[in-house]
Amino acid sequence: MAKDPAALMAQYFDGDTSALGELYAMTAPQLLSYLRILLRDHALAEDVLQDTYLKMSAARNTYIRGADPMPWLDTIARRTAVDEMRRIFTPATSGGAVLSAAPRSTTTIPSRGAIRGSSSST
Repeated sequence: MAKDPAALMAQYFDGDTSALGELYAMTAPQLLSYLRILLRDHALAEDVLQDTYLKMSAARNTYIRGADPMPWLDTIARRTAVDEMRRIFTPATSGGAVLSAAPRSTTTIPSRGAIRGSSSST
């Protein structure tokens, strides 16, 4: 019988590490799809997905027990993606020399709802 994500989160936060594997298997495909749309790079999306789960574990005190974890995970994933884009597209300088000449991104990252809305209208 499949468990719901909120129950798996509660188990994981109560110390059941096997629940994390089940939670990951249940939620990672959705998050990875979302991140691939945002980042337009599969390998980068996979890296950000891993960072998302690390941050989830570190921020567990902000999760409201019993709530659907997907909006919370979406927020962590989106913010992690934005941080990664800033890291990639912001030139680093050292002593006046530009170390990375990557252009700054002026693209606004859409929310998950906006993505769903645009795909359902086509």
